[in-house]
This record gives sequence, C-alpha cells and structure tokens, in this order.
Amino acid sequence: MDLRSLRYFVSAVEQGSISAAAEFCHIAQPSISHAINQLEGEFDFRLLVRSKKGVSLTLQGEDFYLRAKQLLLSAQQLEQDYKGGKRIVLRIGYSQQLRSETVSEILKKLIKQLPDYEFVLSNEEDDCDLIIGSRNLVKSNSKYSIAHFVVVEIQRYALLIPDSWALAKTTEIKLADFPELLKLPWIDRLDCEKRPLLLQSMPQIDNQSSFHVKQEDLALTLVKNQQGLTIMAINSGGEAKVEGVKILPLQHLMPTEVLQREVGIGLSPWLSHTLLEKINTLSVIRNIPQHK
Repeated sequence: MDLRSLRYFVSAVEQGSISAAAEFCHIAQPSISHAINQLEGEFDFRLLVRSKKGVSLTLQGEDFYLRAKQLLLSAQQLEQDYKGGKRIVLRIGYSQQLRSETVSEILKKLIKQLPDYEFVLSNEEDDCDLIIGSRNLVKSNSKYSIAHFVVVEIQRYALLIPDSWALAKTTEIKLADFPELLKLPWIDRLDCEKRPLLLQSMPQIDNQSSFHVKQEDLALTLVKNQQGLTIMAINSGGEAKVEGVKILPLQHLMPTEVLQREVGIGLSPWLSHTLLEKINTLSVIRNIPQHK
C-alpha cells in the first residue's frame, strides 16, 4: 500500500467512476483500476462495487475510505509542516438552503482562521471535509457521521415583510395581528427545517402561500420585490438591515425553542484533532471538542 494508490482509490469514490477519477488525476484508467485492485488484493476484501453507472463503496470499503481520507490529510499536513510548498486542499460543501450571505460570512471566518489551506467549494455535501449548514440538517443529511459541529452563528426566525407595506410600520408582531397576517400573500419555505413546527403554530399559512420555494436567497428576493412575506432565520447577534425588507421578531407567536437555529461547520470524521481545534475557535458556544 502506498499513498498514491490511496489517492487513486479516494478519487474513484469521490468522482463516482474509474473514468472520472482518471480524468481528475490526469492519468490512464488502467492505472486507477490497477491501484484499486492492488489494495483489494492486499487487504483481501472488495472496496468497490463496479457497475455501468460507476462505482460504489462496499460496507468494508466505507470504513476503509474514511481511514484513507484521514491518512492522506495527515500526510499532507506532515509535508506542509516540514517542507512547506503546496497548501492543503479542503473540500467544503454547503447547504443550498442557507442564504449566500450566511455562507459567505462563515467562509470569511474560516479562511482567516486557516490561512495555510486552500478551499474547494461544492454544493454537494457528500465526501466533503467540511460542511456549512445548520446543525440539524448537516447531521441528518450527511452521508457520513459528523465527528463534530462548530456553531458559528445562532440565528432566530423572524417575519420578513416588504418595508413599503403598512404592516412594516409596527415594531413587533402580536397574536392580535395574526388575522391580518393571514390576509397577506405568503412565501412558503419548503425546505425550512422548522417548517412542520411553524405550521403547528400557524397552520393557516399552508393554504395562504402564493409561492413555495426552497432557497432562502429566492425567498428574500421575492420579499424585496413585494411579492409576499415569509419567515426566515437571521443572525440573532444583530444582523445588518436588509434593504427593502422589515424584520420583525416572532417571540410573541411561537416558543423560543422553535425560533432558534444553530448554523456552523460540520467536520468529517477523517479530519485531524489539530484541525478540529483550530476550527473550534470560531464557535460561539464554548465547549471542549470530542473527536471521535
């Protein structure tokens, strides 16, 4: 076994096929196949299931892949520490649910904390070293278990309405305002993780929505264009005003636990404890990380 064979194997897994891995590594397909066959022969079990659609990991292959990723990153870190040269590349996935501004702010903090690393962004969350998203969705949607989640922002759900509407003149929403709210066009966030709980508190919204969207960016644009109002999580630490939008708190309508969302960075299990400690300094919740 050597590091090159492990790289070829990991590339085949992450690219989804032998041919794609060969193109990614800039070598001939037989070299990829030979490296994987050698690994399977050396350890006496199958790593991959081959098909016309590509490759997929066997049960033993999944564990081998996680350990191979950890070993390759450790080798890169060792080379960086003692030889310098090329920066270590980290693949970052991000939830398309989040506003691009939220993702950008977290990336800004991450880049400042890890100046010696290079980052490749992907809107696919599988096979990524780091995943930016909300705690609940990152842990439930990730293909592999998340070793640690670093909370970078604590957000609260609020009501967002066009600032030209009459309702924008108020400073808070109360139960007495609820009948008037239901007369207005709503923008339903279909992929909102708190949607079922929100509908329990305000079930009429389901039938009152003029738009059903998934991305926060699109929902916010619709509000700016005076197409409706929506409920969205914003930074509870005092987020800057959004042009064309009035943000109203919802604490009088729903319980506190429903209104909170933790957003941050999920770390894959193959990352080193050293890297975990560096990223954990970004946490707004002070705790001692436990690397599994």
